[in-house]
Amino acid sequence: TQGLGEAGSVEVRDVLGREVHRATVTGDRAQLVWDCRGVPAGTYTVALYSTSGAQLAVQRALIRP
Repeated sequence: TQGLGEAGSVEVRDVLGREVHRATVTGDRAQLVWDCRGVPAGTYTVALYSTSGAQLAVQRALIRP
């Protein structure tokens, strides 16, 4: 996996596009652990952004009870 090399952010959105989580990540090999127990089961979009706001990656995540 290619690292950011700088700070960036991760956004998690539900199927309606509402932001349910946002976090800042830093460093070349940044890792983020998100405790998703507080959100309902469903499909979410997880997007990685650079500090300039450019979208670097997007994935879908399925959260099950």
